[in-house]
Amino acid sequence: MNSRGNSMIRKTIGAVAVVASAIAGTGVLTACDPSKPAPISTANSLVQLAATPTAFTPSVLDDGGTYTSVLVTVTNTRKDKAISVNPLYFTITDTEGNKHTVELGMEQNQIAAVELQPGEKVTGAVAAKGSFTAKTVVFDNLTDQVRADVS
Repeated sequence: MNSRGNSMIRKTIGAVAVVASAIAGTGVLTACDPSKPAPISTANSLVQLAATPTAFTPSVLDDGGTYTSVLVTVTNTRKDKAISVNPLYFTITDTEGNKHTVELGMEQNQIAAVELQPGEKVTGAVAAKGSFTAKTVVFDNLTDQVRADVS
């Protein structure tokens, strides 16, 4: 390929990257507004989330680090649509306001990656690195976003 062809490819890739970045920044790629907090889970939510503190139970993959775990239950209260649940869809916010990403495979009782049909629920733990007091948990699968106080 000649230099003119390479230049055209680079310009096209650059333009696609700019457009994708602009769309992502506006929240168009998700159904949720990233500039606003997730709505609180209520009895009327299409996806219900409950969260309670739980002891960290190390899995065989545990690296010996310190982790904080939260037991979560996700319920699909929709009448006509399945929802996807995955440990990567959760974040934990501590009492200091710091967000913690969930670590995969460290918690023996980790929530399963499943498709919940209407009326189904799944319970499992999510764990984040460090020792902290969990305040809220957010579930965000790019379609549904909901948060629950850890209590």
